[in-house]
Amino acid sequence: MMSLVQRDERRYVGGAAVVARHVAALGGRPFLLSAGVPPLNSAHPGNGNPYDAEMSLVRDVLTSEGVRFEFLECRPALVEKTRYLADDTKLFKVDRAHRLPLDSVAERHAARLLEQQSKGIDAVILCDFGYGMITDSLLNRVLPALRQNARIITADVSGGRANLLNFRNVDLLCPTELEARAMLNDYDSGIATIAWEILRQSQARHLIVTLGKRGLLAFERKSQQRESPDWSARLKSEQLPAFAEYAIDQMGCGDALLAAATMALASNANLMQAAYLGNIAAALEAGQLGNQPVSATQHRAWLAGGQRPLQTTRTVASRVVTVPGGRNPTKPGVPIEHGPVNPNHVETESAT
Repeated sequence: MMSLVQRDERRYVGGAAVVARHVAALGGRPFLLSAGVPPLNSAHPGNGNPYDAEMSLVRDVLTSEGVRFEFLECRPALVEKTRYLADDTKLFKVDRAHRLPLDSVAERHAARLLEQQSKGIDAVILCDFGYGMITDSLLNRVLPALRQNARIITADVSGGRANLLNFRNVDLLCPTELEARAMLNDYDSGIATIAWEILRQSQARHLIVTLGKRGLLAFERKSQQRESPDWSARLKSEQLPAFAEYAIDQMGCGDALLAAATMALASNANLMQAAYLGNIAAALEAGQLGNQPVSATQHRAWLAGGQRPLQTTRTVASRVVTVPGGRNPTKPGVPIEHGPVNPNHVETESAT
C-alpha cells in the first residue's frame, strides 16, 4: 500500500469541452453540444446536486473563453478523471465515469440542436469518448444534415468503447496508431495498410495517425472525386516528426491537433498544412502541464521562434518549408510555453 501526501490539486475542463476551448483560443467561434448534469438530484430532494459545483465550473470556464454551449441534462454525474503525479511522473489514474447512452427524447433534442446550429457554419468536430453521448442512431439522424450544411467534418474517439468507423464520409479522422489498430483488430500489418482499410470502411477523405514520440503520418487519397478510380487507389502519405523538444505532459495533445487541423481545413488549407499546424498545437500542448487550450498567440510565437525548417522524408510541393521549428529566440534550445511542474499533486479533469 502506498502512503502519499497530497500537495495541491488542479482542475481542468476537458473532454469535448477542451476541443471547443482550443477552437476559441485559435480564433474560432465554437458551439459545444454535450451531456451535462441536471440542477437537482432526486437522491437529495430539495438540495442542490452535489455536482452543481462541477457544472458551474464548466459553464464559467466556457463562458469566460467565448464558447457557446448547450448541455443535455441527462447524466447523474460528470465524467471525472483524476491523475496522481509525483513531480512529472504519473503514478496512476482514477476514472469516475459510466456509459449512459442517450434515450430517444434526448437524442431527438440533440439532433434538432445540431441541425439548427449547423446552418451557416464552417466545420463540425465530432468527439466520442465512449460514454454514450454519440450513438449510432444519432449519427444516422444528423450526419446527412451536417454533411449538407458544413464544408468540413472531422472526428476522433478516445477509449475502447468508441468506434471511429461510425463516422462515415467525413473529411478527416485523427486516431492514434493504437486506436487505429484496435479498431481493425490488426496489430501486425503495416500502418499504411491500416490507414487504407480505415479509409475504405469509413469512406473518409483524409486520415492523420498520431505516433507519439515519432510524430504523425498524414494519409490522403490521390483523388477526392468518389467516381474516380484514384478514390480507392494507393494512398499518398507524409510523415512529420514530433515537434516537441520534450514532453512535460502528453494529455490533450490529440485534442489540440484535432482542433487546429480542423480549423486549418476550414480555412482552405490542404492536408499537409493542416497536419503541420495540428502538429504544432500538439507540441505546444505537450509543453504545458494539464489539459489547457493552445492559443493562436502561442502558434505565432512558435512559428516565429526558430531557424530550423521542417525536414521530412520527402518534399511535398504544397508544404511551406520556411516554417521554423519552434524554439525560443531569447533562450536558444528552450521550448516556448512550458508550464511549471509542482511535485506530488493531483490533477482532476472534468470531461463533458
